[in-house]
Parts: sequence; C-alpha cells; structure tokens
Amino acid sequence: MADEAEQGALPGKRLEEWRSKFWPPVGMRQVDQLPIYVGERDDVAAYAETLSEALLSAADHIYDKCRGKPPRWMKIPKVHMDVERMNITTAQAKASKKFTDLDDLTRRCGTFDGATLSLAREWLANHRRAYLVAHRPFNDLRAYLFWESRGEPERVRFYESGLVISPAEAFLIQDQRAVQRRKRRDTLRESFGISDANWTVFGRIAPDSPES
Repeated sequence: MADEAEQGALPGKRLEEWRSKFWPPVGMRQVDQLPIYVGERDDVAAYAETLSEALLSAADHIYDKCRGKPPRWMKIPKVHMDVERMNITTAQAKASKKFTDLDDLTRRCGTFDGATLSLAREWLANHRRAYLVAHRPFNDLRAYLFWESRGEPERVRFYESGLVISPAEAFLIQDQRAVQRRKRRDTLRESFGISDANWTVFGRIAPDSPES
C-alpha cells in the first residue's frame, strides 16, 4: 500500500477523477451486488478506451516507480472481452508488509505488547540483513475467466478495483463462493506476536545479493 504522499501524486489524482466519472459503468448489468459489470461488446470497448486514456497520464509513474505493475491503490478496473465462462470464488489470502523500523511497524500495524517488540528489536539488532514482515489474513474474492481458445483460465482479483466484461454467446457464471477450499500453507513459523489490529509479525533475513 502506497503512503499518503504517493496516493496524492498526480497520476493517482487523474485516475481518481476518471473513477468518479466512470465508475460504476452506466447501463451495464451488475452481477449479484459485486463490483462486476457485464455489458455489450461495443459498450465495453468504449469503456476500455476511456480507461486507456486515463492510464496514459499514469504510464510513466507505473513503469518508473511501480516496475510496470499498476499498484492496488490506483483501483484500476480490469476489462476483458468475449468471456465464455466466469467462476467466482472465495480464497484465503493475506496482506503483507515489510519493515526495518519498529516505529514504522507500530504506525502501520497497530499496537504490539512489550514482549513482541522486544523480540522484534532483538532480531533487527542481531541479524545481518534482518527485516520484519507482518501478515494479516483475509478472505479474498477472485474471478476465474475462461475462453475456449486459451488453455488456462485467467485469475482476476476484482473486489477493490472492479471487473468489466463483455460476454461471449452462451456466457455462463458459476458462483462457487460457498465451496470450502483447502487452506493455504504459510511458510512462516514462530511469530514474535500479534497486534491489536490482527497483524502477526515475523523475523526474516534477506538473501545475499549477487554482488556481495
């Protein structure tokens, strides 16, 4: 998550202006009160054109500052054409933040008890290339989009940004949110503790760089 200064930057501001004008899409069908909208092909193509124009203002920022991947705080809707089938699922996920400073940790993740902070402080002081990582679990909604011409479906995270699609003929929606799925395995063990905001903090060590 970008800090407030980054969110207030010009690229983000221009996308906020676009979103206030064009979200949610007008004249498209909403799917089960989710931020998913289905429209005619020409309407979705025209909608995608307005989004592309807005993204041009942020292109340099995305490629120079975000390694070519739009950050989540921009809330850029996903647009897909001629979708043949869509599966909507619930998946266990986790938010993740990295820290090398305890003040930053508590500012962004809430209050930890003294024992937790003592362990975290000791970790940072006694390990070369040490850092902290904080995780917070949440249930994430995802859509899997299918086309017969493609071997694998495309997985789309849509709940924060939104999803706009044009359907192919005989378009099918499969709502699988009630299906119980196997819990993901967390590779991190032996946490230092958990905050009042449900962030669990762990100690990690960065690998050696190739130059070291």
